Amino acid sequence: MGDTRQVLRGEVLPPILITYSWTSVDGEHVEGKVEFGYPPLANPKALTIEEVNSNLVGKSESASRKYLGGKVVVGSKVIGHGNDTLRVYGVMLPGNKAIDTLAESYHLDMNQEDSNPLLHAGIFVVTKSMPTGITIEPAARGAYPAYYKRCIFLVESDRIDFDLGRKSMHWQHKRRLQDAVAELFIQFERVAKYQGPMESKPLPPSPETSAERKLRIKKMWEEAEGRHDLNWPGIAFHKVPTNQEAAVAALFHELLGAGVIANFRPLATGYATQYDLLAHYVGGGDVLPLVIEFKDKLESVLTDFRDGIKSIGDIDLLVCWDANHAKVAEVGMSLTLVSQPPYDGVTHELNLPLDISPEPIPVIVLKSLAERVSKD
Repeated sequence: MGDTRQVLRGEVLPPILITYSWTSVDGEHVEGKVEFGYPPLANPKALTIEEVNSNLVGKSESASRKYLGGKVVVGSKVIGHGNDTLRVYGVMLPGNKAIDTLAESYHLDMNQEDSNPLLHAGIFVVTKSMPTGITIEPAARGAYPAYYKRCIFLVESDRIDFDLGRKSMHWQHKRRLQDAVAELFIQFERVAKYQGPMESKPLPPSPETSAERKLRIKKMWEEAEGRHDLNWPGIAFHKVPTNQEAAVAALFHELLGAGVIANFRPLATGYATQYDLLAHYVGGGDVLPLVIEFKDKLESVLTDFRDGIKSIGDIDLLVCWDANHAKVAEVGMSLTLVSQPPYDGVTHELNLPLDISPEPIPVIVLKSLAERVSKD
């Protein structure tokens, strides 16, 4: 027996007592109470998404993890008005296994019919404060939908009507519920990476001997000197920046200094911050603020999108050394050459699925730029 008014509307439930009486075919008689309401999904120390967003402003990565690590985040939204109101309540737990622990604490960890937990991650539909038992799949929104595995959402619409014995919704109404949940999920997604339980510090390694250090330094030099020559006229950077984002950043700044790329005015770089470079672009007569991300191989940014480390909507320009078109295509994206670059030096556009972002992200593939410059 369930009632979600307390969760979705903040209303205190009236005192209700429900009992059951059961007699088996063998004459065994059992009476008892039925729990009423809805199991608390978050403890009183849970943080609202508004509190989290406010407290993370200006914090470093380590400070953000210290603040949010191991904490539960909750949020709610009300969309529309009158009979067309949608109400959403969401809980994001710190890690995928936290939901299993919660289910076990309420003895809802096992369903005898199919051995699945009775309380699990998902989006659960409510109408007129009544849990319907219907779940809907998430909308294709956000950069890393895997974070849904640590979330429980309730979404309520009083417009839902069911035929006797059948529970189904029109696809348009279902889409509205999915989109309403997605708006809250995207807020959760942006802070999810700071929420994991705090890890204990690893044991310090054993001291390195003098011989080991000399051998390590020798191998380091051999690797550096063994890289392919860059052979870019007028550029002091001598080797191809393989597997080094820092080298890509250094090469980008050197290209600015040499005038190969123009009209960018770097403002601030970041090592422990979410993005690599904040800059102004002054090539079109206006001053445009740009968030620039450096990658050795372009396809590695796709992992950042999936893990929620980077947000697609925040990045204005990607700069990489090389790009694997096949790996980009594997995840439903494509890389195309541009004839009219929006910024100086842009060689390609990264096209994403329309349901994720209708706008492509400009890309400077430095290897392609070097080939273009050598031909000119």
